[in-house]
Amino acid sequence: MVKLTPKRAVIFDDQRLFSESFCVALLRLGMFDDVSVVLSDGELAGRLRNEEKEEIYFFVSASIRKINVFHLVEETRRIFPAVTIIFCMNSENYGVISRVQRLEANAIISKRDSFGDLKKCLERIGEKALICSPSIEAVIHTAETEGVCYFTAREIEVLFLLYEGKNTEQIAGIMHLSRHTIATHKRNMMTKSNTRSMGELLAFARRYFDIT
Repeated sequence: MVKLTPKRAVIFDDQRLFSESFCVALLRLGMFDDVSVVLSDGELAGRLRNEEKEEIYFFVSASIRKINVFHLVEETRRIFPAVTIIFCMNSENYGVISRVQRLEANAIISKRDSFGDLKKCLERIGEKALICSPSIEAVIHTAETEGVCYFTAREIEVLFLLYEGKNTEQIAGIMHLSRHTIATHKRNMMTKSNTRSMGELLAFARRYFDIT
């Protein structure tokens, strides 16, 4: 008899109500031997560490207060390369989805997905590099059909730092780039978004990239 590899799910979200209800949903799927909830990044590493040859599925919200989720996921992938990463989207916003697509995640789902869609999405993980639930695929298809032009991964990083109140010199230091390069990224973003000032660019960011 072939012994199946145990599967463990770890949920990281700062919304306790969602975390608890999602935990119940994952247990109902019957796909996981254990499901646990993490409410702070301090306890995350211990939950993701694999010492028992398990398959670990990391479900992480795309928006967690006071945490740069994108940096967190990049670091998680670096330390735990075998972990399966699933982004849980708070809103079906193409700006955020496009940023998630550039990370080494395995799947993107919406918090509003039905139980059936969630099950089908998880069952398809491994079929290709990135699996998206039907609602996420619909957002991507609409954006592509309308020819929406969004920023490059590096431009998006600059945009988020600008929104945090960082100036050109600070951003250059954080990203290890020259001030001239950062200024060029800012000009390119203003051209793409048809904005004429930093205030208009940040308003554009709030509208299309779900920055709050």
